[in-house]
Amino acid sequence: MMSRIRRDDILEAGHLNDLRSQLIECDLNFTSSEELARTFNELYQKLQLINEYGISQEKLAVLFNDIYGICVQRMIQYSKLNKNEKGMVFFKGEEHRVKFQEIFNYILLHINHTFNPLINSLNNFLKKMITLVIVNEKNEEDAQLILQSWIDAVMKTNLNTKNFFNIIDIVSKSLTKKSYIFDNYPEFCRDSIILLESDTLANAVSKCLVTLYSGTYDREKELEWFESWKEIILHYLNESTEKIRQSLQVYLLPNLFQISPKSLQLLISQYSKNNDNIHIDNLIGLLKIGQNLSLVDPLESFSNDQLVAFLTHEHAKYRVNACELLLGGTYKNIKSQPIPCETYLLIKENHIIEIFLNDYEDVEIRNHFISILQQFITVRFKESIYGLNRQLKSLVGKGVQPEKQEEIRKLIESGEEFIQWLVKYLIHYLKVGSSYSQLSTSMKILQLIAEKIPEIINIYRDPLIFDLLIQNLFNNYENIRESSLELLIKSSPSSILVDYMENDNTRSYIVDQSCEILHCLKGRKSEGGAKALEFLAIYYLDFLQEPSEVISLVDILLERLSHGIQLAAQDTTQIFANEQFVHGYFKALNLIYSRFDKDFKAKHISFVSKFYDQIIEQCFTIWELERLWLSNSFDEEADEDDSMDELSGEHNAKVKLNHAWKVVKDSNLLLTRLLTDTEASKNALGNDGFLRCCELIIDQLASINHRGAFSSIYPSYISICEVCSMSEKFSSYPEIWLSQNLQLIESKTQFISRRSGGLPFLISGILIANKATKNSKNLAELTFKKLLEIANRPYEHIADEKIDIPQVHAFNCIKQMFIESGLVEISTHFVEESLDLALENFTNESWSVRNCAVMLFSSIQQRVFGSKKEPSYPSKLFFNKYPSVGEIMLRQLSVELDHQEGEGTSVEDNQSMLPILLILLKLDTVSSTEDKTTIKLKRILVRFLNNRFWKVREIIAKCLASFYTSSEFASFTLEFIDSVHSMADLNRIHGSLMTILEGLSKFKISDSAYETLETSIYSKAEHFLVHCKSFPIAKVYVDIIKLLAEKKNETLNKTLQDVFGHFFINCLTSDSDILVGGEQLALEVVNILLLKSYIRNRNYDTVIDLIRLVLFGKEFYHVQLATLTFIQDNFEELNEEGVLKTIAPEIWEIIVNNDSWKPIKSIALDLYADIMAKGWNAKFYTSDQLIILFGLVKRENNENIKMKSLECIGSLINFAADDNDYDVFLRTCEMFLEEENSVKYRQSSIQALTQFVNTFDNPLPTSNVYFGRAIVMLFSRGLEDDDEHIREATSQCLVSLFGFNYATNAVFMRHTFSTEIKKILDEKLYFKLFCQVLLENCLSSEEKSQLNQEFDDSSTVLFDTENSNLYKNDLESTKLLADLLLSYKDVIPTDFLDDFSTTVVSDLQFILQTFSSSEKTIFWSREESFATVTRAIMNGQMLLSFRKNAALTHLLDEIKNRFAMQSTKRILFDT
Repeated sequence: MMSRIRRDDILEAGHLNDLRSQLIECDLNFTSSEELARTFNELYQKLQLINEYGISQEKLAVLFNDIYGICVQRMIQYSKLNKNEKGMVFFKGEEHRVKFQEIFNYILLHINHTFNPLINSLNNFLKKMITLVIVNEKNEEDAQLILQSWIDAVMKTNLNTKNFFNIIDIVSKSLTKKSYIFDNYPEFCRDSIILLESDTLANAVSKCLVTLYSGTYDREKELEWFESWKEIILHYLNESTEKIRQSLQVYLLPNLFQISPKSLQLLISQYSKNNDNIHIDNLIGLLKIGQNLSLVDPLESFSNDQLVAFLTHEHAKYRVNACELLLGGTYKNIKSQPIPCETYLLIKENHIIEIFLNDYEDVEIRNHFISILQQFITVRFKESIYGLNRQLKSLVGKGVQPEKQEEIRKLIESGEEFIQWLVKYLIHYLKVGSSYSQLSTSMKILQLIAEKIPEIINIYRDPLIFDLLIQNLFNNYENIRESSLELLIKSSPSSILVDYMENDNTRSYIVDQSCEILHCLKGRKSEGGAKALEFLAIYYLDFLQEPSEVISLVDILLERLSHGIQLAAQDTTQIFANEQFVHGYFKALNLIYSRFDKDFKAKHISFVSKFYDQIIEQCFTIWELERLWLSNSFDEEADEDDSMDELSGEHNAKVKLNHAWKVVKDSNLLLTRLLTDTEASKNALGNDGFLRCCELIIDQLASINHRGAFSSIYPSYISICEVCSMSEKFSSYPEIWLSQNLQLIESKTQFISRRSGGLPFLISGILIANKATKNSKNLAELTFKKLLEIANRPYEHIADEKIDIPQVHAFNCIKQMFIESGLVEISTHFVEESLDLALENFTNESWSVRNCAVMLFSSIQQRVFGSKKEPSYPSKLFFNKYPSVGEIMLRQLSVELDHQEGEGTSVEDNQSMLPILLILLKLDTVSSTEDKTTIKLKRILVRFLNNRFWKVREIIAKCLASFYTSSEFASFTLEFIDSVHSMADLNRIHGSLMTILEGLSKFKISDSAYETLETSIYSKAEHFLVHCKSFPIAKVYVDIIKLLAEKKNETLNKTLQDVFGHFFINCLTSDSDILVGGEQLALEVVNILLLKSYIRNRNYDTVIDLIRLVLFGKEFYHVQLATLTFIQDNFEELNEEGVLKTIAPEIWEIIVNNDSWKPIKSIALDLYADIMAKGWNAKFYTSDQLIILFGLVKRENNENIKMKSLECIGSLINFAADDNDYDVFLRTCEMFLEEENSVKYRQSSIQALTQFVNTFDNPLPTSNVYFGRAIVMLFSRGLEDDDEHIREATSQCLVSLFGFNYATNAVFMRHTFSTEIKKILDEKLYFKLFCQVLLENCLSSEEKSQLNQEFDDSSTVLFDTENSNLYKNDLESTKLLADLLLSYKDVIPTDFLDDFSTTVVSDLQFILQTFSSSEKTIFWSREESFATVTRAIMNGQMLLSFRKNAALTHLLDEIKNRFAMQSTKRILFDT
């Protein structure tokens, strides 16, 4: 406690504020340097104490830094006023340099604090200290030495936070020798660029590098300056990850190009003649930078064909960047320049909009595209049209330049036509059947067009948009419903919407459709009905301004709600009636009430009061009805209640439970809205009514055991507590409830419940809601202390006790308080006591208490350290902030050490040790000066290296590597290597080696020291591998050798090759049949090291021998698996050198061997397929191989082997003489490509097809039906698959087949397919295959069955059936097929379409029969039905466009007349 008292006494707010006032008010003309120095030294003494004992309150530390900064600023000002006294004005001798260094250490220690205001104050303080250093020193050289020492101090830290780079940036700006860091730390730039992988660090690192490079810039030596960083930048642009390249292009390079524009052109020249993907990425990125900086015109840098290739590229990033080059930018005031007609044509003809709408996996790309389009439409397009109109008006007024006038008119017309086309195009994507990405993106673009350029185009002119927006109010996706509502209520002029709604009985249809699905339990269907009714309420209030209509609507809903609840209350065991499911009514009433403004509620007080009365009564009733299904005691009461047995099976129970949580959730949300509407609730409820409702919510939270319902009640509970806290009348109630809950903890009458039921939330909710009150801190502290007191109480453990003990509830409540982000400030003060509590109970004899201790520890660790994996919390800062934590750790570790060095270590002993080690792993000791606790911990941790548990040794090794300095690590390593021969304890050897492994991967060691370590480690190879006779030791040692080799990009030297080779061969040829996991793990690494060395030395015969030895020697499966994986990774080189040709028979032997391990056989199949595809198949192929592979596909149970066998067949099938083999192969692929199959099946089928297609040599077999079937299958299945990788693989195959220069997006490939395929396949064959695709697009029997079921579904269906393919838009695919068919109108034989025609007519007759009854024709909310019906109609229209058919025309007219609503006709027939 002494350290805590001293910490709290260091900084006192009153004294600090007085000091700040004195410094601000002092007149420097009447102040001496001694007075300022005295104040400086007073603050310096406090700073020393803070460095020693830490910060107790962050806000006081911020105040301290600010005051110290003011003091330093006054000293600077004094020095400037008294120029004649420059140098040593405030300090004598050189004592100030020690002080300056300690002040900088203070900044360095606290700069990574989690409190942002503290970080900002330290940065400001540092800037002022730099100025003081410069002003105070007699000569500039002394000042620079101090600043350089500060740079040196930062460089000794782990440069892994943005704050360290900010310090380097700040200090380096004041260095006169701008190359100081480059000269003394040559690897700094490379090491820093690697950190650009992190979003958190990218900006700070780049800013720091720009400062350093800008300092060395000399205009007269511009090329030399460019060369100084070119090599590094090119290396990371070409060789690093995509994230680093992106960070370079976003943060670093733009600033360098602003310094030297010429360097941009020099860098662009490095990429202008290369089609490699990375080079394309870099070129587009550089051009984009140049465009944004107005340095280059990107469209002049490549041809139109290249631009199209980039716009339609397979990689979304290239596409979106190319799109930005085309549409965006600021080059030469491009926003006001006319947009060429070619730009619009480029977008339309190359399907650019469609491509981006279909990027459904990548929401960031879609959002980026929308932002580009927004910039284009709202700035460039708008300004261009305005500018052209002004110019035309001027020319017409003057009556001059008629040719120019005509040119301008064409530009205006092309712009207006484009935007009209775009709106119409996007509206069609609002139809059901569109994917989520198409729907959401289309709505966002339509919103920006409606908001930004209404004077150019009104999107609401076409009534189809209202049809589709209203239909999308019923969509399953919440944001689609919200976007639809937003677009509807922004209709302009409002008369358009009024005219639409007042025709065709639209209002009544909306009410009927909504009420029909408010009962629905399936998915989120009922929320669609509620959203539609919300729209209707807004329409009545804002458009018609008829509140009476809203009141009538609410009355209808209230009446139906009451009726449903009465039905449910009468008999809960009856066959369910739709009307008794009322959750949707609560949702709808909630949304409608949210639209009532103050004026409405003031004018309709009686209606509002009646609404309150009815809703509150229904909320209480529904809770009583559903409590049983959601409560903690459900199982017990269910056993006692005979009525449970009367429910008809498991499904009915699920239906009741599903409805229970939905109706309780929605009724609670509505009740909360009413209670938090303080003005209305005050008038309608009164005090007693309000408290009664609050008690209902508390009762629900305390009783509910259903996760979904509970998570929705908790925010409501916080909301009512906040209302009470802010009210004079109810402010005391949260404290009363809190007191009751704390008393409830000590009750032993509760049944066991997971995590104490709602108790932790009841307590934390009150504290969160009470934060804004004056008493919040005291209340929270009292609560914490009470909970800690309960948790620490002793108790008698009873093994089978069925009642929770109070300690468990207290643990769970404390854990919840650490989890809650709203209680961070208070929970931080109790970290030490809570951590001590958790660690003490890790070995508790009660499982429930042990479990609670683990969860509490996890929540404390998350609160203190966050989610960062790397150590980032300075150890001294941590132990200063939590001084007793260090004592707790040392105490616990000492106890563990006594056990270890005494009678041995048990599993239970290590249970409290591991959490301590996990905390230590989070601490950064390098970035802060050592303190006493860290030194003690380091000494005790070394003694645990011989712990008998491997995991403990591993974590100890990580901790030591973190705690050691580089010199300490080098000493540890050398001492261990020198003494290892005399060590008998294998655990200590293993632990020490793991420490060396961790240290080598962490530390940057000087070249000379590194060579010494390396030589020393290499010299003990035989000892660790052979003499120790321990495979775990051997494994760690070979990992060390592997790391050393990778660091220097070297392979094993001759001596190590011999030692490793003998060790490997001895193990593989030994007589022992004992399987040792450690042996395999060690040999796995040894084998890879040997293979790499032999390949580097081009010793391929030895490589072949080694591979054969592994594959057919001892059955070390992991070694074999690693070897085959290595072959895959080095496939090209081994193929070129003939290695694969030699070992192919051995790989086939693995495949045919029934005893082969399944994972090995799987990868062997993969390898064999690749080898065959590379041209070795003619030598090794036999007809038996195909029989074996087909057998594996048909009979093998292992999915991997089955699929890899199919891929292998794809490489071999061209050697089959039997047509039946081709047919079986293609039918198998077709079967596996069904959308219902897993991704694994579909991927392998596509892989098999692409390998099959790729095995055909030029000239291609244009009339080969199997070749044609494979290509058309790729088109119809692969390009529209749900999986992005499958679409990419398909597109890549077709790109190669068609001879494209660039990888192409699947959407663009679908549109270009028909043009390209004619060049490859015989026309007659293609048309025959195309007609088969048309036939597959007709309705399947499953779809017809689902269409019937859709109308027969009752409300008891709980789940929506999600489409197997979320990417494919069947209507879009049908439209593409229709366009293709129309383009073949004059060449395709008519008789080819007979089967298609017959099937289409059959489908339409089925549709006509399905909608025979009029009640089925209103089906807005049935998305699946709409999509199916629309596709059947589109097929009919497609056929009519190809050839006239009176019977088909009559059938379509008959279907159209069956629908009464014009909106339904428009949606279905406007295709």
